Amino acid sequence: MKSNYFNKSIKLFIGLIFTFCVSSCNETKHITFIEKEKNPTEFVFHENMQKVRQIIIANFSKWQYCDYGLFQNKNYKNGLLSLPENKNDFTFESLHSGCASKVYFQKNGKPFIYDVDKFHIHLDSLDSNTTKVRIIVINPKIATRLTLLPTLFGSRAQKYKAVPPTTVEEYEILLIIGRALNVKYMPELVIPKKVILSKW
Repeated sequence: MKSNYFNKSIKLFIGLIFTFCVSSCNETKHITFIEKEKNPTEFVFHENMQKVRQIIIANFSKWQYCDYGLFQNKNYKNGLLSLPENKNDFTFESLHSGCASKVYFQKNGKPFIYDVDKFHIHLDSLDSNTTKVRIIVINPKIATRLTLLPTLFGSRAQKYKAVPPTTVEEYEILLIIGRALNVKYMPELVIPKKVILSKW
C-alpha cells in the first residue's frame, strides 16, 4: 500500500513539473511586439566606412555598453567575423551577466537580467560616404533562476529562458553611434509595453 502511494506521489510530482515546464516554455512563444513598439535595428549614416568603424571602436572598446566586450575581425581566426562578408564587422560579447531589461519583468515587478550571446554589428558600405549599420541579436535570453542542485563545482548554475529580441538594445547601440557622429535626425527610442514572465 505504501509503495503504491509513493509511486502515485512520484508520478503526480513528475506530472506537475512537466506541466509547469511546458506552460513556462509556451509563455515565451507567444511574445510579439506590435509595429509601433519596434525600434529600427539598422540605420544609414552619411559617413564613410572607416569613420564609422573608428567611432564604434572609440565608443565601445572599454566596456561602455552594459559590460559587453567589443571584438573585431583580427580577434578571430574562424567563426562569424572571419567570414569575408563580415570583415568590417564587430561583435559585442557578454563576459558577465548582461543588464536589467527594460521590457522583461518578473511578477514582483523586478526586471529580469537580459543577456545575449552576441550583438553582431554588421557594416555595409553603400558608397564612399554612406554606411549602413545593422545590429543582429544572437541568442537573446533572460536569467531566470539558479538550478535547484549544485554543479560538479559546488555552485548552482544560472538558468536562462529564451526570449525574442526587444529592438531596444539594438537601437540603443545605433543611437550611441549616431550621437558620436553628430546625427540629429534619428527617431526617439521606443520602450515596448512590459512583458511579465515566470521565473520557471
